Amino acid sequence: MSGLDTQLYLLTHAHTDHLTGLDNASTNIHIICSEVTKRLVLNYEREKDRIAFDKGTIERRKQAYEGLNARVAQFHQTTVSTGEKRKEDRLLTRDPFHVIPFDKPEPFEVGYDPVTGRKKWVVITMLDANHCPGSAMFLLTDPDKDLTVLHTGDTRLDRPFLDRLERRPALMPYLARFMGMDILQQDTRVDKKESGAAGQGGTFKNKILERIYLDTSAV
Repeated sequence: MSGLDTQLYLLTHAHTDHLTGLDNASTNIHIICSEVTKRLVLNYEREKDRIAFDKGTIERRKQAYEGLNARVAQFHQTTVSTGEKRKEDRLLTRDPFHVIPFDKPEPFEVGYDPVTGRKKWVVITMLDANHCPGSAMFLLTDPDKDLTVLHTGDTRLDRPFLDRLERRPALMPYLARFMGMDILQQDTRVDKKESGAAGQGGTFKNKILERIYLDTSAV
């Protein structure tokens, strides 16, 4: 994990070759993943720690990524009421994991445009990757530029899986021209006036997938 300006981390699945850097991560980051992947990561034990616990060398099980458990932090807030300042202690829960549902576009704020000063958004749709429990692919759309890329993670591209992908609403605009279809679908552009909620109304026809980032696939 690197990049000082990184806003979001996409965690496709819980295999160890995709978890590099998470043991040193803090609860201030934002990790997008499925519910199953979150549970697998938080309960993961390294082999040497499992053996040590079984032998009684250590007294409790050791989570490899226990630093990513949600934490409650206390902070001080000063409010002004009727001309008087009042200090209040508040509790804030910090959870680095942001679990999103499969097949539902979710908008995320990722900063501001340096020229216009307007908020910038990315719309993320999580799709099944057919690899292991909880594994996911991520379809990312820039609603301002109408650009979309697909990050697959590890995926198994067998025929039944490809047949299911063809029926995924999020992918149909990009597959329609290859399937001889002409479809209309609701616009997923972000309405800036509605605090990031997906815009309502409007349609689009067949779309072009700008790029596919493929990790490992088995056909």
